[in-house]
Amino acid sequence: MSQFRLSDYYDACKEKFLTQCIECGQCVDECLVLKRLPNAPEASEIISGFKTFLDGGELSAAASLKTTACMRCYGCVSSGCPVGLDSLCINELVWRASELAKENPFVSMPLYDIHMQRSREFTSPEEFTRIMTPVHTPGAKYVLFPGCNIYKQPDKVLNILDIMDAIGTPYSFIPGMQYCCGLIPSAKVGDADSLQDRAESLIAKAVEFGAETLIFWCPTCACNLNYRIDKFVEKLPFETVTLGKYVLQNIDKLTFPAAQPHTVTLHEPCKTAYMKIDLEEVRNILRAIPGTSIVEMEHHRENTMCCGCRAVISMPEVGNNVTDDRLEEARATGADIMLNMCHNCHWVFCQRQKETGRNGIDVENYSAYIVSALGHKRQDSIK
Repeated sequence: MSQFRLSDYYDACKEKFLTQCIECGQCVDECLVLKRLPNAPEASEIISGFKTFLDGGELSAAASLKTTACMRCYGCVSSGCPVGLDSLCINELVWRASELAKENPFVSMPLYDIHMQRSREFTSPEEFTRIMTPVHTPGAKYVLFPGCNIYKQPDKVLNILDIMDAIGTPYSFIPGMQYCCGLIPSAKVGDADSLQDRAESLIAKAVEFGAETLIFWCPTCACNLNYRIDKFVEKLPFETVTLGKYVLQNIDKLTFPAAQPHTVTLHEPCKTAYMKIDLEEVRNILRAIPGTSIVEMEHHRENTMCCGCRAVISMPEVGNNVTDDRLEEARATGADIMLNMCHNCHWVFCQRQKETGRNGIDVENYSAYIVSALGHKRQDSIK
């Protein structure tokens, strides 16, 4: 266990917010959902509501609306607070205080029921064993960790393993169903201790497997590694690299015998784009696949648009509009395929096209696009 505790960091953030916030409203003004919400409260009203609640008062309607609207897109983080406050943590502090006020805060909930169900449904027994079984390869410098939430789309895990095998460099494998970066459901409402304990368990497993480099897939994991875990781990005992960066570093080891000519457009996940993670890596992988040409949407790279994310559930009247606008941007490029880099974005876009009955462009995860060019093809569990 680390000598640092994330819960102490939360307490320090609360004190700093209550004593140093100048109420400029910049963090609220960056909220992509509130920008689209008719009659949204003023930033000053929201911040005042936060302060009142965190100082022991009642949670105002305006403050509650802001926390409901939050998609964890990291837009407020990337904008930079003028006095150095942790903008996303302010929302987390409100969620944490709300939870701690309950008789039984941070009640444990089953994490992986639907993940297990879908993993069994969309894999063969052999494939299921493959994605669920830890593999320690003695002497391997790399450890692959796909994250937990991707297991609702087990075909993506198999795609990643196929790509790793095609590269051919020995690696160990930590399944996401047994381990987690820490952002489990209770952590998303401020359970700092659970987040830290699970993250430290993952770190310990990677060390046990001899990791010199941890390869991770999930954008949420990427941001948690860069934005939360660093609050209680001074220095990770290994390097970290996204799958996109790892594949690009090894692109010369891949051949694409089944590549077909396609014009594609790329949707970056908002959180990693705003944090400037993987802005070019996946584009350069696509450029290396024969016959692939890229056209850009109006909003791309660090100026990307969100897929709609949590708002399609928490505030669908706004979230669905965000999704529709992004799909329309993709269609307007004239591309054959809209590629995405995040399994959750993939789910949001595919589900919305099903709901509206409007297609006009194929939606595909970039892992499936690479695997198809390598000569493999498997059923997309979302489609």
